[in-house]
Amino acid sequence: MLSPWQIVPNAWLLPRGISGMALWPVVLVEARWLTAGAVQRPGFVYLPRPGGAWEVPERLVQHEAIHLRQQAELLVVPFYLAYGLEYLVRRWGQTHAQAYRALSFEREAYTHEATPGYLAGRRFWAFLKFV
Repeated sequence: MLSPWQIVPNAWLLPRGISGMALWPVVLVEARWLTAGAVQRPGFVYLPRPGGAWEVPERLVQHEAIHLRQQAELLVVPFYLAYGLEYLVRRWGQTHAQAYRALSFEREAYTHEATPGYLAGRRFWAFLKFV
């Protein structure tokens, strides 16, 4: 799981409709997760902050943590190159949404975003299983 300092609220860097994005070494999350006086609820990571708190869904945190692990394994810059190249290949004849969901990196993250302890037992370069 990510440490609280790695989860960064950001309203202007995220494209519209994106809930979160892993940009080494942090995860940017939508400003909509900021709630004043948030109460801890099951299924959410609670991050107290001055003037309010962040309630970020655990699935989102896990999904983006998987991407951070992928980025670390590929030494960050090669990850972005591989991600972009795979997207371009998969985009041929598909919509953006279809190409995005077909990416090996995304397939691993979506498959295991709700798997407790996945990162602890994850094998090195596990995304290759999804190519």
